[in-house]
Formats: sequence, structure tokens, C-alpha cells
Amino acid sequence: MSLPLETIKLTASFKLRGLIPESLFSTYSEILNSLAKYASTRRITGFRRLKAEKPSFKKLVIMLDDCLFSLDLEGWEASIATENGRIKLRSLYGTYREKFREARPGQAWLLKREDEFYLKVIFSKIVEIVEPMGKQ
Repeated sequence: MSLPLETIKLTASFKLRGLIPESLFSTYSEILNSLAKYASTRRITGFRRLKAEKPSFKKLVIMLDDCLFSLDLEGWEASIATENGRIKLRSLYGTYREKFREARPGQAWLLKREDEFYLKVIFSKIVEIVEPMGKQ
């Protein structure tokens, strides 16, 4: 009898070092704000926030799909696609290598807080669900 499978998702936060162009955040913000303006003027109400108000994106955060970044846990490097090609960043901190070695990175966010950059990554892994001892 095979055990049931479940996908678990965990988020890891990596503090980064490396040259990240400031224009990356402003370009992303301009794109999102222009899309929000387009949706607002055409009365597109697919999202709850668009129904209530016109959203504006001000935080220094960039959402990255799994095709826009790659993560090398062995070498502690991240690679992010930009309009001028890929940039490589080294992680300063992370005790996640063993914990996420067999997990698959999915969506991520690049954040800037004060003068520091962080990469938050959602990892997913399929695990077997085991009944506790004594349970039938």
C-alpha cells in the first residue's frame, strides 16, 4: 500500500550581496503602475483592490517568476534576469542548503530594505504522509 503524497511549500529568505541596479526597481514599478492605470481606465475589476481603488506600487519589491531567476544552493548564488542580461548575486546568509536541497524553487521576490537586498523564495517538495505510530 502506497502512502499518500502532499506538496508542502516553505519560504526562505536570503540576504544578498552584489551589484543590483537601482533602475531595476523603478522600471518594475513603472510597468506595474502603467498596468494599474490601464485597468483602472478600462474598468477592469478582476482583482478586489481594483474594485475598491486604483492600486499604486511604491514598495521596493520585484516579483520573480521561476523563469526570471535561478538559485544555486551549493554555490550560494542567485541569478536574476534583467533588461540588460542576467546578474549574479551571492548570498551572505543562509542555513537553508540542507533543508531545501531536494526542494524545487518556485516564485520569488527581490526586496530592498534600506541598503540591503533580500531574495525570498518559495520552495515546494512532495512528501509522503505517514500516520503517527499507534494510529490505524
